[in-house]
Amino acid sequence: LLDILRFTYNIDYLTFESAMGACTGPRMHPLPDGGFSFLARKEKLVVYRCSAAIDKACSKLEENHLSILTYEERAFIINWIIQPARLLNIEPAYMFEQLMVFPSHGCLAENQKKTLLYANTTSIWPFGRGLLPGRWSSDKKQRLLARRLVSDEIAITELETQTSEELRLLLGHAIAEFGRRHCRSGMSNIERRVYADPIPTALAHELQRWELMIQRQRNGQYTELMRPRSQSVISTP
Repeated sequence: LLDILRFTYNIDYLTFESAMGACTGPRMHPLPDGGFSFLARKEKLVVYRCSAAIDKACSKLEENHLSILTYEERAFIINWIIQPARLLNIEPAYMFEQLMVFPSHGCLAENQKKTLLYANTTSIWPFGRGLLPGRWSSDKKQRLLARRLVSDEIAITELETQTSEELRLLLGHAIAEFGRRHCRSGMSNIERRVYADPIPTALAHELQRWELMIQRQRNGQYTELMRPRSQSVISTP
């Protein structure tokens, strides 16, 4: 998530790395375009897999076919995305949206305007659909932009316990500057809460309800729904 936010707000990696020096964080890895990322190649493949899982689940839910999502598919999303998000006090639906749009930009410089901030509508699947050419002209798009800026601002505030004040201030100023330049409606006119599309929000609710049901069925003995044995095989209960 830090990698996505750094890329979204176009923060120079050296400046970001300096801010990261105030806390224990991952090392930067070089990208083909000359930039840098927190993610090594294998880690990025995991992110792509998470993105594909969310995209598929959202598509099934949008079609009212969530019942055909397998146990392993549900368990993967819960253990790899929902549970880590909860540990960081990040709304799972917000994380879903950030992951779904990740393949369209991959944190590569030439895809700077393919992040979630540039999504024209809240229907962001399949990847790359509904991207603006760099302007937020209508009132509806302005409100959507403001909500996403507020959501990002809340996310970095929550992440401070895992990072540092220096990093929070760096990202916070970047968000504020982006808002001043592009959001004429202003962030102050938006209620301070995390905004996410109804489909990712409903998916997060359904999967957490299912997780709770499994916990109750196991009479408090539940620990994890699954643990992957490899990148392509997930154990069943």
